[in-house]
Amino acid sequence: MSRKTRGAPDFICIGPEKTGTTLLYALLQKHPQVSLPPIKELRYWDEGYNIPKHSLRVFFSSDHWHYTLLRKRLKFSFLREIKRLVAFRWREPTNFYWRLDYSLGRHNDDWYERILRAEPLLAGDISPLYYHLPEKRIADVHRYHQKIKIIIFIRDPIERAWSKIKMNLLTHRKRGIDELDFEEFKRYSEAVHRKWVPYRETIALWSRLFSQVHVALYDDLQSNQANWYEDICQFLTIDRQTRDQDKAEYINISKKIDLPSPFQNILIQQYGEEIRALVDDYPHLNWLEKYDL
Repeated sequence: MSRKTRGAPDFICIGPEKTGTTLLYALLQKHPQVSLPPIKELRYWDEGYNIPKHSLRVFFSSDHWHYTLLRKRLKFSFLREIKRLVAFRWREPTNFYWRLDYSLGRHNDDWYERILRAEPLLAGDISPLYYHLPEKRIADVHRYHQKIKIIIFIRDPIERAWSKIKMNLLTHRKRGIDELDFEEFKRYSEAVHRKWVPYRETIALWSRLFSQVHVALYDDLQSNQANWYEDICQFLTIDRQTRDQDKAEYINISKKIDLPSPFQNILIQQYGEEIRALVDDYPHLNWLEKYDL
C-alpha cells in the first residue's frame, strides 16, 4: 500500500442512499488494512451545502436532523463513559474522546485529517450525501488533496427511487401498499425526481477533477457480492483476504414490496432517459429489458 503526503483520507465513498454504502462500511470495518471512523457518515464536505456549517452554536441549537442526531449520539456516549468509569472498567476500549472531538472540535481541514488519521492503514470517509455536492465543493475536496480515490455507487434509478418512496411513505408511516394512492405517489415521486442529480452528471463532475474514480454497481453487488467487493479491494490496492468477510450479509435492506405497474409507469417516464444513457455506459445491465424500454 502506498500513502499520500497528506494524512487522511485515502478514499471517499459517495451514495446516494440504498446503493450499498452501508454494506461496504461494514465490510471494510473488518479489514486489517483499513481504518474507518466509529460512525459511518462524517459529512464534513457537506457542511455549508447539504447541512448547516458546523460551529458550537449550531451544534447545540440547530434543529437540523444532522445536529439533532449528533447531540443524541454524544449524550449516549457520555452516559456510557460515566457508567464505564463508575464500574472501574478503566481498560475497556472507548471512542468517547473521538466523539467529543468530532462533535465539539473546530471543523477545518486539520481537524478532518486528525479524526481520520490511521497510519499506516488506509483511511476512508463513507458519506453518501457527498453525492449531491456542487462542483465548487468538489473542487474544494480536490484542493484538499487531488490523489484521493473516489468510489461512486449507482443503482437502477427506478429501484432507488422506489426504495426511497417505500421508506418515507410506507415504512416510516407504518402503512401498507394498498394505503398509497396514485396521486400521492405521483406528487412525492415528482418531488424526489426534481432533487435528483443523474448518475452520469455526478460521475462526470468527480472524474473531471479526480483521476482515480471507481463506479460500484448495485446490480453487480446483487449478482455476486464477492466479485463486487473484490473489485473495490483491487481499486483500493488492499488484499482481498480478510477476517470472515465472505460471511457478511446485506445491510440496510428495505422490506420487499413489489412496485405496482401504474406507479412503475410514472417512474419510467421520469427516469427512462437516464436508464438508456446508463446502459450505453454499462451494456451488461438488463434495465432496458426489465422496463421494456
